[in-house]
Amino acid sequence: MCGRRSWVVVACVLALGVSSGSAVGVSSDEGDAKTQRRSLLSSAGQSSPPPESAPSPFFEWANGINDIDTPFLSALLDVIQSRDSLFQTSIYERITNRVATYIFSNLLRLNMTSSASETTGSWAAMQRRADTLAPTTWNSTFMQNVYAEVDPQALFGQDPLNATKFMVDDMCNAPMLRSELNTTLLDDAYWQASPLSGELPSGCYSGCILGSGSYEAIARTYGIRRSFQFNSWRGKCFDEIDGSEVTNLIKLNYGAVINRIFGLNDPVELYPGKASVATSNFNQPGTSSIVVDYSDHNHEFEYFRDELRPIYPGVWLGKMYAMPGTSMFGGVLQVPIGAAPVFTVNFILVGEPQIDMPLSSSTVR
Repeated sequence: MCGRRSWVVVACVLALGVSSGSAVGVSSDEGDAKTQRRSLLSSAGQSSPPPESAPSPFFEWANGINDIDTPFLSALLDVIQSRDSLFQTSIYERITNRVATYIFSNLLRLNMTSSASETTGSWAAMQRRADTLAPTTWNSTFMQNVYAEVDPQALFGQDPLNATKFMVDDMCNAPMLRSELNTTLLDDAYWQASPLSGELPSGCYSGCILGSGSYEAIARTYGIRRSFQFNSWRGKCFDEIDGSEVTNLIKLNYGAVINRIFGLNDPVELYPGKASVATSNFNQPGTSSIVVDYSDHNHEFEYFRDELRPIYPGVWLGKMYAMPGTSMFGGVLQVPIGAAPVFTVNFILVGEPQIDMPLSSSTVR
């Protein structure tokens, strides 16, 4: 029961974002299986066992702060850190998990089946179409359409995409990137952006999930039980000194007062990963992508992998894959060990360009 002190009250509010690793607890057999999956996924072949309960996003963020040290914050973290005795998964959370499992089960299984059959049946057609496309990292039809939608007055190929306008105009919810997304043109842009130069992104990029299917709906709502924010994923940050260090930008919403006290009005950096140039899972043999791997990190996205390619200066197109060992919603979304990675969602990252624009004013007619 929450005490009278203010910091305990705040902690009780934040505790609503805390959940255990499983809706019904983790048995020893399940724990062993998960440890085995982590071992197989890890590039080093070794990893520590996962915790039995996951901290809230707020705790993960606050625990990494080095320049704030107050008695208030320390006391709050002490309470949250003792979640094993205070903040076990509630009956309400267990029921919510079970309802979500029931709703998404048939949709997910249908998508998994159709994804495998469509990939086998359409590979030859995709290859024939790809053969007609000119290699480019900036001049795809998909990127031209996005550019025209954001700023019709700007000069494509000469001016960078206006990243601020992209976000202010809420392009992430525009029909062309949601309900009317042309996945053929999107995949064309991804095809055309290979081979890569090998240069890793640098700095922070705003991002959003593309499309409006069942996987996309799950990705947009997945974190709401812990972050209290629909569409909580807002992009990625690549360390400017070591571009291989990557974090994800997550919007937390614990109420106006708490958000203001802890500076949570802007997205915070969570869920680290490692970026490198590696072979892509996309249906394009022998080609590479910028891969963000989470398998060596002990958080809830450890069984997923992001792949990125530049499609315009400052704009990256991404594909997220569920890797072998993935098991979510009580095993409803599952990729068995030894199976091929399963594509889940497309996403886009938009930021300031790191390179010169492809065309100069003198070459534009």
